Amino acid sequence: MLFLLGTAAGAQDYSSRPVRIVVPYAAGGGTDTVARLMAARLTTTFGQTVVVENRPGASANIGTGAVAKAPADGYTILVTAPNFTTSEALFPQLGWKFEDFAPILHLVRYERVLVAATQSQLSSVKDMIAQAQAKPGALTYGTPGTASNSHLGTARLRWIVPTPARVAAISASQTVSFSTAESARPVSVNWV
Repeated sequence: MLFLLGTAAGAQDYSSRPVRIVVPYAAGGGTDTVARLMAARLTTTFGQTVVVENRPGASANIGTGAVAKAPADGYTILVTAPNFTTSEALFPQLGWKFEDFAPILHLVRYERVLVAATQSQLSSVKDMIAQAQAKPGALTYGTPGTASNSHLGTARLRWIVPTPARVAAISASQTVSFSTAESARPVSVNWV
């Protein structure tokens, strides 16, 4: 997860007005949660309001584009996920370039894991490949969107081991998906 500015901004008199953090994903996800925790801490640190604005859509390109078009004064910040780095190659009509942003901080590093629905009775990748080959089209995988880590992970898996599978919306009906290790298991978190 990355913390980016539209361009580098000067430090003098910073935080003399509210700061806006744009998250190019829907509220409630991992990126949004990290941004909201960070906004609360920055509000306390700066003594100035820091708000989170969710601008989802178009594989995170709507919110990212909004930050690219914002004044380069450091008051509009993008908190995004790794698919930010692939968007320029996959979407030629973006209206922004990777170089339009200045990185500030790498916020989170997390592991990706392949998960299967419990009702699928899959307990290994070997089981998944065997099922996909035995029942073409029966295996479904879900991703949160084009160019997401889940989408690219599944595409890579299908490239390494050709398996007939079809895309399903993220739902109870999907068989497998790539997820973060943290999301794939119940966790108890104690926020300090």
